[in-house]
Amino acid sequence: MKTRMMGLLALAVAASSTLLADGASVPTAETKTGPMIESQWKGKKVAYLGDSITDKRHVGTTSNYWQYLDSYLGTEAWGYGINGADWNGVLGQAQKLKAEKGDSVDAIIVFAGTNDYNGGVPLGDWWSTTNQLVECWGKKMEVRARRLPNLNQGTFRGRINVVLDYLKTNFPRQQIILLAPIHRGYATFGGGNIQPEESYPNARGPCAHGPRHRLSAPRLSRRFQITGLCDQAISSHFVAPQTGHLSGCPSATVWPQTGHT
Repeated sequence: MKTRMMGLLALAVAASSTLLADGASVPTAETKTGPMIESQWKGKKVAYLGDSITDKRHVGTTSNYWQYLDSYLGTEAWGYGINGADWNGVLGQAQKLKAEKGDSVDAIIVFAGTNDYNGGVPLGDWWSTTNQLVECWGKKMEVRARRLPNLNQGTFRGRINVVLDYLKTNFPRQQIILLAPIHRGYATFGGGNIQPEESYPNARGPCAHGPRHRLSAPRLSRRFQITGLCDQAISSHFVAPQTGHLSGCPSATVWPQTGHT
């Protein structure tokens, strides 16, 4: 029951905040999980990348959140999630998706990060800053600080940068949706794999930054949005709306809408 409720909750969050953003939905037919919803997503091909929560082998549950979405919305779901995968593993899944499906996918949903946390991966930085001469105001040259994305796959933020850079480069027209890691409860998977609940910090210890990083995302351009992430940095420096180029921090393409945070 608990796993079923978790799947339904993920379904409700994902469906209400992203997949059904174009307007009201009208239930038209019953499926094994409930009413099928008429929307522009009917028949669309959606790829899912992530860890055990996304693994189609149903680790700890009978149905994945994306199977609920598939049933409700009538999409064609492609599950690439692998049990135990971290963000480095997501990169491999994205590469496999590209090799197998090319650009025929309509949307990509990434649900990852909890295994990076459990593995004590250091946060790292979104970018490094260096002073460089740049032409501005005609031919005038000025020294300005330039932010360059951190692509260090030994850090959490670097891993996200690498994956989203790959997705943006190889799937430039597809909608890319990120789901934030879920809250962690006590879990035992047999053997030595026992994970405490979230009141215990991981191997890195308590976060030195505290609640100031739990900020909602500012208003983004019409092409870029992250669903559910609360780190200020990840939502404050997106792909430049003017150029569409990566400008120092990962981004996600979702519905072309305004007003989301």
